[in-house]
Amino acid sequence: MRGPARRARYGAIMGRHIAAVLFALGCAAAVACTSGIADTEDGGVILPEEVDASAPTPTRDSALPPVVQFDSAPPPPVDAGTDAVGDAGVGDGGVGDGGAGDSGAGDAGTPIACASPNACGGASAMTAVSGDTGAPTSRTTGTTSQWLKIRVTEDDSGVIGKKVTLRLTLTSPSSANFDMRVYVPTDASSQKCTGADRQTSATVGPDVASVEWGEGAVANGDDDHRTVTIEVFHVSGTCAAGQTWSLLAEGNK
Repeated sequence: MRGPARRARYGAIMGRHIAAVLFALGCAAAVACTSGIADTEDGGVILPEEVDASAPTPTRDSALPPVVQFDSAPPPPVDAGTDAVGDAGVGDGGVGDGGAGDSGAGDAGTPIACASPNACGGASAMTAVSGDTGAPTSRTTGTTSQWLKIRVTEDDSGVIGKKVTLRLTLTSPSSANFDMRVYVPTDASSQKCTGADRQTSATVGPDVASVEWGEGAVANGDDDHRTVTIEVFHVSGTCAAGQTWSLLAEGNK
């Protein structure tokens, strides 16, 4: 019995040694995993990379990027005329200069207000004409309604009486129709602005108005000079720069 007991005791001692070795190996493996040490396939050991403590630790720039500000002002308006289409080829080579701009619809001019720029008291003066001698004329033009005046003189001093006369012819442009009112005062020094003595209303062709005053068959010895006022007024159509009416005044006719 002594031999088997001894062997059993030896086996127990060896078992405890083996268990201690296995436990030690297990702890060593755990420490190696914790410290970053691992076995390679060929039995070597991979050590953790050494870090140079003197090297500066890189830091991430936490500053925000600069804020880009955009101009919130609205873009300048685009000229719908020459600038808008001229650069694209329509202005210079098409409708603008080479097309309807100058040689087509442009001839009609730019639409403008038709109201008169003046009143009766500030009527524009035409060149004076004689109303009883020669064949004097005076002419003026305009594009809107307008007040005009003309001095008509008495120049015949014979004993036989002669009327002082004035004939007015107004020709309208193709784009609009103008008529006229004519005012003749009763004396040589005043100006008449209401109660027209003549008014025209032609829709085709020129408007013509004739007025006369003064002596009969015998000279009266009075001063028959007159300042005749003409009111040219817009009736219909478009008033435009370049589209002018023409007024012809003929004395002694």
